Amino acid sequence: MTTLADGGPKGNLLQRRPLVSFFVLAYLFFLITILIIGAVVSLTSVSDVLMGLLIAIASWTPNLAALVVTRVTGGKQGVKRLFSGWLKWRVNPWWYVFGLAPILIAFGSAWIYSTIGDAALPNNAIGLTASSFVLMLFFHTFQGATGEELGWRGFALPGLQKQFNPLVSAIILGLVVSGWHGLLHLVSPTGIPEWQFWLLMISYSIIITWAYNKSRGSVLIATIFHFAFNFSLELVSSGLGLIPLENLFLIRTIFYSVVAGILILFAGVNLSRSPQGKSEGLS
Repeated sequence: MTTLADGGPKGNLLQRRPLVSFFVLAYLFFLITILIIGAVVSLTSVSDVLMGLLIAIASWTPNLAALVVTRVTGGKQGVKRLFSGWLKWRVNPWWYVFGLAPILIAFGSAWIYSTIGDAALPNNAIGLTASSFVLMLFFHTFQGATGEELGWRGFALPGLQKQFNPLVSAIILGLVVSGWHGLLHLVSPTGIPEWQFWLLMISYSIIITWAYNKSRGSVLIATIFHFAFNFSLELVSSGLGLIPLENLFLIRTIFYSVVAGILILFAGVNLSRSPQGKSEGLS
């Protein structure tokens, strides 16, 4: 296979426009997977476990797109560099606290909700047990964050930051990720206003871009943060029944938007990117 790393000609779209190609493939692979899932569901009954596995497969499409483009443009060495982001674990220990912070934020949101007064608790709680907790933990470990972040933060974010400043890169990626999820929302609505979801994702993208840059490009920290974000959403809402999903989303949207605004105010458009590529710690 001729690759850019081998000095070969830029003979195809993936080589000439790797970032655009990645976005197109991520959407295309995801759309194909959704259509397959839809066909399976329409033809036969699907258990919750099987549905979880199908969703896990769908969530890996950004990683798959990143691997395809990286293999074509960078060869085997490019793939190794891509995976190296997951191996950047020697960071300030506080970054692991940051990565798990969404869990605390989710419980804090539930506490805020409980102090409102006549706030009604959700009636869709599954009655969390040890086995359901382990199953929830298992699926969130291997879907969502793990399936997406090698693509979004491992491939797309560095590519965007070569062309734009980190803030613009974060906003562009937030819009792309929101639209990617929007494909699923067309067939499986969340019950959350779409504009609110997009605002939350853009704010989230700004925060995680700051963390990525400050942690010297650690995709591992971004993955942990993404995992904690998704896991705590299900745990606190449908698992423990502490707060309705729509209220949790609303409080989260406000909180993450405020944090993103503070980061822009104090870190600027560069979101504390280190030109030398050195970890600056958690400030």
